[in-house]
Order: sequence, then C-alpha cells, then structure tokens
Amino acid sequence: MNNWSDIFSFSTSWNVSRHINGAKMVNEIINMGFKKIELNYKVTQKMLDEILPMVEKGIVNVTSVHNVCPMTENPDHSPDSIFLADTDRVKRKEAIVVTEKTVDIANLFGASAVVLHVGQIPVPKEYDNILKILFVQGKKDTDEYKKIKDEFIDYKKSVGPEYVELVCQSLEEICNYIEKNNYQIVLGVENRFRCHQIPDFIEAQFILEKLKGLPVYFWYDIGHGIVQGALGIVNNPEGAYNLSDRTFGLHIHDVVDFRDHFCPYANGEEYDKYVDIIDKAHLKTFEIGSMETDNNIIKSANYLYGKLKESYPSCY
Repeated sequence: MNNWSDIFSFSTSWNVSRHINGAKMVNEIINMGFKKIELNYKVTQKMLDEILPMVEKGIVNVTSVHNVCPMTENPDHSPDSIFLADTDRVKRKEAIVVTEKTVDIANLFGASAVVLHVGQIPVPKEYDNILKILFVQGKKDTDEYKKIKDEFIDYKKSVGPEYVELVCQSLEEICNYIEKNNYQIVLGVENRFRCHQIPDFIEAQFILEKLKGLPVYFWYDIGHGIVQGALGIVNNPEGAYNLSDRTFGLHIHDVVDFRDHFCPYANGEEYDKYVDIIDKAHLKTFEIGSMETDNNIIKSANYLYGKLKESYPSCY
C-alpha cells in the first residue's frame, strides 16, 4: 500500500462515464491505491445501490458527494444552471429539495461533505468565452481585453449581489434541513470554472460571513482558480488562501491551455504554490478527467505526497 491512501480522496468523475456498474467503477479506483472517493454528479441511482454494500463492508470510504447525486436529466439542475440563485421561487425551491436529497445520500454513505455548484448570474454576452479567446490570441494586455474584462466586472458588481443573496437564502434552508435531521454534514461551496458563476473569492467570503455559525464552508477547486486567475477575474491563489480557515476541502487538478482536470503538476512546478493550502484542507480530493491514465494519476499522487512530506515532514 502507498503512503497517501489515507490522505487523498478520488472523484468518480475520472471513470463514471465508462462504467454502468458502480462496484466495478469503484474497484478501478481502488486498484490505483485510493481508499476514499467522492461520488460525482454523474453517478446513477443504480450505481449508488451497487456501491453502498462496499461502503458498509468497509471496502471504500465516501468522503464527499457532489451535488446533484444521483444524476439528474433535469437541465434546471445541471452543474451549469442558475440553480440555488434562481429568481423563480418555485424553481429555486426545487433546487433546494434536490440538494436536500443529495444531503440524504451523503448521510447514507457516511460522507462528511456535499460539494455544491450554487449557481450563476445571467449575462448579456458570453464574457467568459470572449475573454478566453482573446487570451489565447495573446491579447490579454490589450485595450480590447481590458474593456471586456472591466465591462464584465462592472456588470457583475451591479447584478451579482441579488443572486448571491438568493444563494445565501437557499443555503440557509438546506442547513435547516441538516439540523432537523441531525446530520453531521457540511456544505462545500465551490468556486467555478466560468467568470459569471458564483462564487468568486469575494462572494465566497460574503457567503461565509453571512452564514457564520452554519455548516457552510468554502470548497477550493484549484483548477478553476487557476483559470479565473489567468483571466484576471480573481486574485489566485491569494484569494483562496484568505479563505483557508473556512475551507473544508478542495479539488486537486491542473490546467493546460484552459482545459482543466489534468493531474497536478501537469503544467509544471508552479503547482507548488498550492501545497500549503492542500495541506491545510480537511478533504484533499483528486478530480481528474478521463483523458488521464491510471499510471499518470498514481505518479502525480506520489509526487504531490512527496511535496507535502517535504514541506511538512512531521505530518506525512
């Protein structure tokens, strides 16, 4: 057994799309050396039924569940929907209820956290795509890029607070459900891949302050932070470090040419800047895309473990 099996968790996002049997999917992850998993939002009810006996027998430990789980075909509940920020009260209530069902699943599987994509603001144009195209064209330092970026930031400042407030109201309702059922589960609010999605680091700080005392924490997605930091939308990783005391878990992956979910250090030694925050997080979850091989994943887990041990020799 390797030295990191008790340290890292691994998301089923890597192999869920090539399996229809949950036990076989989990066994493929176990065979790489992981003993802990995150159930992602593409896991079906059938798969959950097949995984639960493995949890009950102690074969694998579920550390977190990614909302919405089990998988839904409802576009209103997709990972890139307005969801818990919806101004339509009926639709927002439906999003709250489906999240509470994910909380039930997390409790059933013994997970300590539910990872949330809380929502996004509607935008009049595709700011995120425009900025990424200009960036790839080498225009980040041009007036054209600055104009679009500043236009988006001004727009988000004027429109965003209403939607962030609705997110807070939704999270408070879900926390009431957690308390009513005596669940020992936290909600991890994840930073997102696109600039119009909630929250950025400042919005996360607001949400955490507003809901202080409730089981709501920040969930740092390193890859998403890298992308939005490169665009100049957020101050990354400094903004994440400012939230580290309220960070419960994180998604570990790297970015290559604005494509995320590569193994850590895929884009070089700059990933060292995340070692301290990875160390501090309670849950350290690899969220790797299907393009990575099992050998690459094992190598990167060994390499990151070595970095942690080098920085904190008494802890690893």
